[in-house]
Amino acid sequence: MKGLFAFFLFFVIGSAMQAQTSCGTKISQERFSYEMNTISERSSTYPRLFKTLSISAYIVNSPANVPAVSLETVLLWVDSLNVVFAPLELSFEVCTVVNVPNHKFYNFDRALEEEELYDVYSTPGTINIYFLGSILDNVSEEEDVHADGYTYFPGGDDLMVLSDPKEIIHQMGHFFGLYDTHETDFGEEHVLRNNCETTGDLICDTDADPWTDFYEQPSTWNKTTCNLTEAVFDAQNQFYVPQMSNIMSFWDPCRCYFTNQQFDKMAFEYLNNRNYLR
Repeated sequence: MKGLFAFFLFFVIGSAMQAQTSCGTKISQERFSYEMNTISERSSTYPRLFKTLSISAYIVNSPANVPAVSLETVLLWVDSLNVVFAPLELSFEVCTVVNVPNHKFYNFDRALEEEELYDVYSTPGTINIYFLGSILDNVSEEEDVHADGYTYFPGGDDLMVLSDPKEIIHQMGHFFGLYDTHETDFGEEHVLRNNCETTGDLICDTDADPWTDFYEQPSTWNKTTCNLTEAVFDAQNQFYVPQMSNIMSFWDPCRCYFTNQQFDKMAFEYLNNRNYLR
């Protein structure tokens, strides 16, 4: 029965994440420097964590007094987290559920309202997750972006804001220090991975990923077979063959797993930067 339940959750993860992802989690200059200074440390394999972390769930009401999401949906996606994070022996449980009657946060302006939301509605030592209607994200952006969710990398606040509960798995990867597989802030990764430790997502067992907004067009890749429909080359004239099934990618219908080195990175970040969580 447990195996059937796990299969069901993976089916839900893969099929329900078809909505286009818009990720609002940003890399600061401090985070960039941190990564460059810890390259030699993060190559080590860390032990499994054998830890259950507490989630404080804050469900914001709409102006019509309708919750942004049902508690059943929240619990379903926390169950899906537990399936995906099982190889790390890290699990999550919802310990607090708060219905937020202040509907001003339902259509959420990150720059103007985040500090107030976190100050009024948060529980220290837990992962505070806010479920609301929409996110206007104009932090560190040249123009306003409507995001499905965002969080902070280790060293930042213990919060996650979601307008789409299905984004919880991808954002939890960011919460524990992972980057999008198509990340270029550290430089563009080569398909041959000869610069994988210091560019891209800084993970060497994830393939170089060519994702740009161009791939939001349905004709550019096959969402059934999870393959590109045209040849795409990197700077060394090598074919991109991205891991579309990786959770930290933007290839939405295909995402379902983390790699071993991604688990190692998340364990490193938990043990060094988020071990105060209970």
